[in-house]
Amino acid sequence: MTTRYGLTKKQLKTFKFIKSYLKKKNLSPSYEEIRKAVGLASKSSIFNLVNQLIERGYIIRLKGKNRSLSINGDR
Repeated sequence: MTTRYGLTKKQLKTFKFIKSYLKKKNLSPSYEEIRKAVGLASKSSIFNLVNQLIERGYIIRLKGKNRSLSINGDR
């Protein structure tokens, strides 16, 4: 089931957490921090969710840098 944003509930929860974290701390959250906030058991699940958000154009990852997620300006 998708939300009005065209994302699944887990994708939307992940996106909102990343967006909120970036706004508060001006730093990208780690996969472990995302995992805890979303309530999933494995970091590989978060890796997959983040990649899905990147593919859909919601977030951007700078290659070769840690904590390099950012929100796409169109979102």
